[in-house]
Amino acid sequence: MVITKITYGESYEAVNSYGLKSWNKLGVEIEMEAGESADEAYQTAHQFIKEKLSKQMEEEPVIQKRQEPKNENQKIAQYVSDLLLCRELEGKDGLLSFEAFVKQIDNQTVTSAYEMMYKKLSK
Repeated sequence: MVITKITYGESYEAVNSYGLKSWNKLGVEIEMEAGESADEAYQTAHQFIKEKLSKQMEEEPVIQKRQEPKNENQKIAQYVSDLLLCRELEGKDGLLSFEAFVKQIDNQTVTSAYEMMYKKLSK
């Protein structure tokens, strides 16, 4: 048996202030030359990912969970306000990251705000 490539990857879970989760993945593929050790290539790939992963996690902002409003009307107003602050459709903090949350709370006011911002940002 001849091993010519080593592939190694890891993923980690990220949680935003609303409790919605996403997975970030890192991977590397190492091509080996004749006579190189597969174990050494694996260790190199593993070390590379560990270093990049720790650096990426250090660079990610620490998300402070905000205090939830006390009553339902305040909650709805805060959700709408958060949706209206979105400046892009895609991305980690983009409007689409709220889609599952909007469906989960199932409120017409929040849904309307989401749909309005979706139309605005889709142009």
